[in-house]
Amino acid sequence: MYTFDDKALITHFLEKFRAVDKGDGYVEREVFKSVLKSLELEFSDDQVMLLYMEAEVTPNLKIHYESILPRIAALAKEIMVKRQQGWETRVENLDVNEYVLCGISKVELDESLRARMKKFDTAGTGRIHLQDLHRFLRDAEELHLSHKWINMMCLEVEAGADGAVPFDALAATFHRVLYVLVSSEISDWIREEQALALSEQLLHLCQARDPDDTGRLLPYQLVLAIQEADIGVSLYHIVSVVGEAQVAEGHRDVCAVHYVTFLSDHAIPILTKLIREDTAPIEADSATATCAP
Repeated sequence: MYTFDDKALITHFLEKFRAVDKGDGYVEREVFKSVLKSLELEFSDDQVMLLYMEAEVTPNLKIHYESILPRIAALAKEIMVKRQQGWETRVENLDVNEYVLCGISKVELDESLRARMKKFDTAGTGRIHLQDLHRFLRDAEELHLSHKWINMMCLEVEAGADGAVPFDALAATFHRVLYVLVSSEISDWIREEQALALSEQLLHLCQARDPDDTGRLLPYQLVLAIQEADIGVSLYHIVSVVGEAQVAEGHRDVCAVHYVTFLSDHAIPILTKLIREDTAPIEADSATATCAP
């Protein structure tokens, strides 16, 4: 079982990558994927794809693994939390029948891509070499593809032994990658909306327990407020979150917590990650909050 400490996770993952590194701090895509698989955390294909986008990548498509270790550690913690909560890993089959990027529909994107392929393929081979793919995608100005998006596409596409990619395979990968990117952006927006709504809900519940408007609550009161919100997080995890709250120095109640700061800086980010609407977490048998009456 891995630890939840960021520094320890990053150090452990760094050792794994250095064991297969040839000394320059970079690894090829297949090596990168094999190391992730060896961690036994069951990263999904989509998660690996999004890691490609966040990594520093060389022109010859080698990945600078140290640049992505903090993100791998964050994903690892999310996976471990889900396992502790008893959530099953859900593998979704992507439906790429429809999506919109920069106001352009999938059909329009496909037509534009194939028109560019035909113009690019002056020899009529129906293929494009990996070394030309970056330039091909970069020149598609109407798509506004960032450098990171293009790297992700180049890493995800499967080339033949000669380093070339059939246009049909490129088109399929193109749509899959863009679908994942668009879906990820939508998910990020939904999470932001959920975090805002949760913040307002918990602040209201905390204020209801603070009739004198002191701005502080005891930890057991914070636990009760979060429980009342009924957000589908186990009592064990609620107590764990509250247990890490900073003590309000100088207040007559030694264990009193400044709940506005606690919610915004600590509780909301963690609780938002723990929430999953379509699953029911397993409640801990017992948990005790500190400073309870």
